[in-house]
Amino acid sequence: MSITTRSATSTDASHIDRLLRALAEFEGVTADLTFTLADLERALSESGQFHAVVAESDDQIAGCVTYTWDFAIWSGGPILRVDDLVVDERYRGLGVGTALMQALAERALERGANMRWEVEPNNENALKFYARLGVSLRNKIVARWSPTKG
Repeated sequence: MSITTRSATSTDASHIDRLLRALAEFEGVTADLTFTLADLERALSESGQFHAVVAESDDQIAGCVTYTWDFAIWSGGPILRVDDLVVDERYRGLGVGTALMQALAERALERGANMRWEVEPNNENALKFYARLGVSLRNKIVARWSPTKG
């Protein structure tokens, strides 16, 4: 089986939407998804902030990884922030996740950036996968706040 990766475009939005919703269901957080397919299409085509890489096998989307670029003050340079890595269940264990992470690593190297992301602490498969890649894992509490005008 051959796996290729490429930058996603707005025409890939429905595939990415399907994969992200499957991930949210797996993590039990479907209520947290508030984006629409139109939002995703727009973000991939217009914003310049949201990016994704898709993996293909036999002309089928086998997985995706979404990311944004940011500035890391501690290192004084760019940082690639991974949002979600999702591999279609039918393609797991076949190197799709590794191919996607390698594609991101190439993008980070081009800009001299480090990569950073969050992992659910109970997602043992993800933790093992990242450890196999040589990723440094550390515990940290993630704070989220949606301020409102009072």
